[in-house]
Amino acid sequence: MKDNSDKGFSKDELLRAQSNSYSPFSKFKVAAAVKSEKSGKTYYGCNVENATYGATICAERTALVKMVSEEGPEAKIEEVRIISISDETISPCGVCRQSLYEFSDEKTTVISYSKDFKMEKKWMMDELLPDGFKFSID
Repeated sequence: MKDNSDKGFSKDELLRAQSNSYSPFSKFKVAAAVKSEKSGKTYYGCNVENATYGATICAERTALVKMVSEEGPEAKIEEVRIISISDETISPCGVCRQSLYEFSDEKTTVISYSKDFKMEKKWMMDELLPDGFKFSID
């Protein structure tokens, strides 16, 4: 398969991450890529379900946690890309929106693809979570 890289992002790597999805309950395989503004590196993740449901982690947060664990708490997201098995594009859930928001700024873009990359939808982070919560004790 051709790599199809775009600005440090690889469709092939996104599909590989999706194939690693552990989704025995929903059967809804999702993958995400988070590109670091700090290093330019792209981190890939998939959804990992759990029988308790509450312990399930979405693909977006898996990729985010990989970035933060590698780059530290000052890491910032430049871009997020998401793919699922749906014929339509999907948007991040509310928990993921808040988690991504904490490491984003007004320039952060979120791009969602339908399966096989046939459809694409793009948002700015503040469109997905207007007036998101940021905790500060300064």
